[in-house]
Amino acid sequence: MSIDRHLVDTNVFVYALFPATPQHAASRALVETAKDPDAGLCVFPQKMLAEFFSIVTNPKRVTLAKSAEEALQAIEQFLALPGLTLLSLPPDVVTGWIALVRAKPVSAVKCSMFGP
Repeated sequence: MSIDRHLVDTNVFVYALFPATPQHAASRALVETAKDPDAGLCVFPQKMLAEFFSIVTNPKRVTLAKSAEEALQAIEQFLALPGLTLLSLPPDVVTGWIALVRAKPVSAVKCSMFGP
């Protein structure tokens, strides 16, 4: 039996983390389906790691920004869901990235590409 695969956008995980958003209930429900090993949900690593982390820790993007540690814990919880597959990146890269961010905290910086 083959499992249908479904790519999940970063916003689903962001909305699932913030109960005050109008999309929370639907997003949380979708994420909850990943408790089933046959859910077939997939995510690209850069979306789950860099984009999700960047959004949820940035007070300009969300009303109640998460700390770096809270964001990392959320990523770990999402990735622990048996029905969610992380695509195209060895697991040790993911755990290495989490360890790196914990060791060398990062924060949003102003992009000066378009001027001051």
